[in-house]
This record gives sequence, C-alpha cells and structure tokens, in this order.
Amino acid sequence: MQTKRVQRTARPIFYYARAIAELSHGRIVLNSMDRIEAEKNVAQLREEIRKHDRLYYQDAAPIISDREYDRLYKELVDLETQFPDLLTPDSPTQRVGGKPLKAFAQIQHRAPMLSLDNTYSEEEVANFYKRITRLLPDEKIPVVIEPKVDGVAVSVMYEKGRLKYAATRGDGLVGDDITQNVKTIRSVSHQLRGDAPNIFEVRGEAYLDKAGFEKLNRERKAAGLPLFANPRNAAAGSLKQRRRRRSSLENFSTVQETRSANPRRLVARRFD
Repeated sequence: MQTKRVQRTARPIFYYARAIAELSHGRIVLNSMDRIEAEKNVAQLREEIRKHDRLYYQDAAPIISDREYDRLYKELVDLETQFPDLLTPDSPTQRVGGKPLKAFAQIQHRAPMLSLDNTYSEEEVANFYKRITRLLPDEKIPVVIEPKVDGVAVSVMYEKGRLKYAATRGDGLVGDDITQNVKTIRSVSHQLRGDAPNIFEVRGEAYLDKAGFEKLNRERKAAGLPLFANPRNAAAGSLKQRRRRRSSLENFSTVQETRSANPRRLVARRFD
C-alpha cells in the first residue's frame, strides 16, 4: 500500500463510505454542515488543491508535504460525498494526474494510464481487503507489501523490439513526449533482446536514488543553479528538461511493470 501522494483514478460517489473530514484542528462530522457552508469550503479546497497540483506535477516544486496534500484531498472527497450535488466533472477528485505541458509534444496513451489510491490508515487497508474477499468469496487472495519508489510515472513504448517513444502520465489519457530524455537513462533499453512482442509497453517509475540525487545537486551547486529539494523533484525536473543533459539523467533507475498491446496477454518476462 502506497504512502505517498499518487495521481488518482476518479472514483464514483458510492466508493467513499465515510463522511468525516480530517481538519488540522481535529475531526468534524459533516452532517452538521449546511449546504451553503459546504459549497464555500468545496470551492476553497478545489482552488487550493489545483494550486498544489500545478506546483507538484508541472513545476516539480511542491510547498506542502504529501500527508498535508492528502488531508486536503480527503476533505474534498468527503464533502462531495456528503453533498453529491456539489460534485462537478472538473473537480480535482475526478481527474488523474496533471495536464500535459504546452512546451512538449503530446502523446496519446494506447490505454488510460491510471494509478492507485493511497491511505495512512490500517483500518482502511483492512476494510479494502474485506471488500475484495466479499466480492470473491471462493478465492484465496494473496497480499504483497513492498516499499514505494518515489519517482515519476513513465510509459515507454517499443515496436518490433525498438524503443519508439516515452511519455509522462499527463492527465491519464495524454502525456508529454520525453523520449529524448528517457533515452539517456542507462537502464532503459533502446533495443529489446529476445522474442519481444510487436507492440510492447513498459510502465513504471523513473527515479533517482539518494547517491544520484546528491551527485546531481553537487553539480547544480557548482554550476550556480538552484538545488532540488528532494529526489522526486529532481526526477521530475530532469525529465522535463527541454535541453537534454546526460549528466542530469545518467544516475536514473527504473522500476518496471510490463504489458503487451493485448490486455489479455500478461507479460511476465523482463526484457533488457
């Protein structure tokens, strides 16, 4: 279960069962809030969340922690659940990720590039598993827990074993073309070996480890450039360079999940 801010998949209203908001000064049951007050709070939350989305996804310069962001996001979700008539298609809860940037060419994903939800509550994890077991009562459902690598979601497309393009998640449907920058990452193969499918997509995280992050910031300091605040910001900022600089990207690594063009064909091998 992830413990960082992630780009979320829009969910239907009935998915959210509780109408309780976590506020900085405590917990308030929303039943006591009238609609006029709720409408005002929803507008303020949407404005604030959009600002932080822009800083996070487009500028790679967040000013609040992931936990603070998730608190704001959950408060908005709970208000929209309590007052469903206030839910609108342009709400941040109905979007996936951030808008593609005008400075980059755009690539439409072959299939929507969605993401996972997150939680900081053991109770929510337990309830999530209970829902699954109720839906699949005759199945044994294993659970795997692993550390979350904090990087940038990317899609790398291969045709006939050769790298064709790389793109960011963007809004889930259209992403930014970052092919030239991704080609400088040593762990990304330009040509697949073995019997690769004709069309083969790799989705995963491009990230900087701590040693690479420290090396990059030393280079930036020597060049008189502003330092990156953390490895995730460094990853996002480096991948969005309009002028390719190998020194910024040579320390990148990737965590991969694979898929073929046929959603029924699960590809378990890693091609490298």
